[in-house]
Amino acid sequence: MIDDKTAYTDWIHEWARATDRSDAIGDVQSHVDFDGGASFVQWSLNGTRTRVDFEQEGDWIHPDAADAIIDQLGSVEGRTRLFIDNGQGGVYAWVLPGTVDQFTELFPEAERA
Repeated sequence: MIDDKTAYTDWIHEWARATDRSDAIGDVQSHVDFDGGASFVQWSLNGTRTRVDFEQEGDWIHPDAADAIIDQLGSVEGRTRLFIDNGQGGVYAWVLPGTVDQFTELFPEAERA
């Protein structure tokens, strides 16, 4: 949910912590125009800068921003990323490749993400 000025930057830092990349992330900035105007989020990962421009509509994370953040920060070396959709959001899990079948037995709704 995007409900304050720091929501995007907070989310980037959460992903960086979850994927053990806090030391590699920097220059995290955003501007959110809650009235549907020009908004952006930007960050650097290992020195490579990414910026996503969008118009914020409502209080859900913008899909272009979410996709870019997950594409760059969503992997953990040696793990398989799975996603469980709960209808309003979801949960990501990074499991060892040899345990994917066991995990999906417990959580059959989990899909490779």
